[in-house]
Amino acid sequence: DARRGSAVSDLESMLQAKNGRLINVSVSTSLAMNNEGNHVEVRAAFVDITDRKQTEDRLRFTQNTVDKAALNIFWTDPETGMITYGNEAACKSLGYTREELLGMYVSQVDTSFDEEKFADLLQALQAHSHIETEGVYRTKDGHLLDVQLSIVLTQLENRQVISAFAKDVTEQKRTEEALAKSEEQSRLILDSAGEGLFGVDRQGRVTFTNPAALAMLGFEEDELMDRKVHALIHHHRADGAEYPVEKCPMYASCHTGEINHIDDEVLWRKDGSSFPVEYSSLPITRDGEIMGAVVTFRDITDRLKGEQDLKQKIEELEKFNALVVGREEKMIGLKEEINGLLVELSQDEKYEIVQ
Repeated sequence: DARRGSAVSDLESMLQAKNGRLINVSVSTSLAMNNEGNHVEVRAAFVDITDRKQTEDRLRFTQNTVDKAALNIFWTDPETGMITYGNEAACKSLGYTREELLGMYVSQVDTSFDEEKFADLLQALQAHSHIETEGVYRTKDGHLLDVQLSIVLTQLENRQVISAFAKDVTEQKRTEEALAKSEEQSRLILDSAGEGLFGVDRQGRVTFTNPAALAMLGFEEDELMDRKVHALIHHHRADGAEYPVEKCPMYASCHTGEINHIDDEVLWRKDGSSFPVEYSSLPITRDGEIMGAVVTFRDITDRLKGEQDLKQKIEELEKFNALVVGREEKMIGLKEEINGLLVELSQDEKYEIVQ
């Protein structure tokens, strides 16, 4: 263009420095003429714009990163509450095109924010600049999404912008609610169970228990939790002999996976007394790996006493029965002898013999 007589302004180009480094430059040219009006030379000015180009490249990279981010990202005008930007994830999550989303108000998207709450949010951001909170988004088709929000007040060029980073936690919250409900139901079952129940990990430490177990053993919950249960309630046999933990069926269940049912052992209360129990120990497994064991037990003191009383009554009945049967046999024999004597005396038999 300079050769054709036209000046050039702000033409971007690249020059190679003496050391081989490439430099981004902006070139401007002007034409010099002699007294006759003829072009005699072209004058060129070069401005190094390498830093500016690198900044522009970084900005393009940043913008592309924000556009493609997995999180929902929104920019909002703090003065009007109007959405000025939404990335691809935000548009997809809400079901709006970017053109539809831009110009909408925050309250149209986030049901937890009305004008008053938005004003409170802005005030909080001005005081703290960064807030973590939760919200509920309404999609274009009316579905509600639970979101976890990280909101910051930032300076963009010569204006302030509210940047919101939203993570959809709808499924996570549903899972947490279902888990909490399941745990509550399990707790209700444990609390209402008449049998004592506790769980242990692979080291034999108590991981959970129920009120029936605490009542029978005389412990408070915090006195059992995370403590090795064998040393507390199963350390000796009924005859006072020490009970090695390695021989304990409960220990076997959480180490070898054995299922055990025992009805001839005792457990020891906090006060040092013992009581006979019937218990079952079953391994707890996850993905084929033994995680611990669950033990259910019942105090069989009354049952054993009932069994002993029954045994005693049966023995007494058998003794009495033997005595009665012996007397009856003797009486029948005497009656037969009397009848025989009467016959010999030509008299009628006196007794009717029923066999």
